[in-house]
Amino acid sequence: MTLTVIKPGLFTTVQDRGRTGWQRFGVSVGGAMDELSLRLANLLVGNPEDAAALEMTLSGAAIRIEKEVVAAVCGADMKASVDGAPLPMWRPVTIPKGSTVTFGTASEGYRTMVAFRGGISVPEVLGSRSTAVRNGFGGFKGRPLQAADRLDTYVGLRRRHLGTEERAGSDRLHAATWFLGPEWRTPGKNKLADGVVMVRVMPGREWDWFDAESRDRFLAQPFAMLAQSDRMGTRLSGPPLQISSKEDMLSEAVTMGTVQVPPDGRPIVLMADRQTTGGYPRIAQAASVDLPVLAQMRPGERVLFRLIDTQEAEALWIARERQLELLRCGLALLDHRTI
Repeated sequence: MTLTVIKPGLFTTVQDRGRTGWQRFGVSVGGAMDELSLRLANLLVGNPEDAAALEMTLSGAAIRIEKEVVAAVCGADMKASVDGAPLPMWRPVTIPKGSTVTFGTASEGYRTMVAFRGGISVPEVLGSRSTAVRNGFGGFKGRPLQAADRLDTYVGLRRRHLGTEERAGSDRLHAATWFLGPEWRTPGKNKLADGVVMVRVMPGREWDWFDAESRDRFLAQPFAMLAQSDRMGTRLSGPPLQISSKEDMLSEAVTMGTVQVPPDGRPIVLMADRQTTGGYPRIAQAASVDLPVLAQMRPGERVLFRLIDTQEAEALWIARERQLELLRCGLALLDHRTI
């Protein structure tokens, strides 16, 4: 075994990019809430971007390293340490056998992704290793981690010279001298001067059902994230939204980022563990590039929605994927040199 859980933290699960192709059977996609941080952490340790990693929420775990590992921590800053020494984020780090890695409470952001070279070794269920807690399958025994759980990692699928292998076998922590810059970091991204988080949205299927005042309020006034929010949906408090006339609506498909408005008028942004269909009016759909920003919001933080069209949303997504491709190319160059 590679990892032993000493303290599980508030809510720590095994997640990858989710299980696709099963929504028609009522199975949610699930997967990492902050998919960008998952992809980056996996790239940093030389894994495929969909390898299984640990997702920690607000308060992190304490883990004993039973076998030397290369790890990367991305997302919320939980002030991680290795035997008391700070564990640098956003870079590959070699952690020696026998060490204890401790994660505290997030100082900014809400969720931390921790990738280990090779990926977490748990069985695939419906094509994914993600934990579906509500359904009780996937991940590690279909549940959040508990004290004394033991996890293994697969053998590294690719050996990259990222500034860590030259210290392999050492009894000391060693981190690469380079790291990913602020442009990659989802906590704090899209924040306006007053601390409000800006999220770009497109009109939803039922946008025109809402009266003009509600549409204006939706875009002009911030909404606060409620403590009842979870992996299924981000619940918001703010000016109530009302439809202009009663319409009959059948349950229809929803996806991550769909903004539904139930009868109480308080919007809910559906997230990774959402249901596959919904019967509430959909006022908006969040742009894919801003979903990691929503995943890092904390209860009490406020979000302001900004309307864009589909073409702009596509352009934003393409630009981010091009940035990721440049990052992949840059990391590939490090295969042939020592940092």
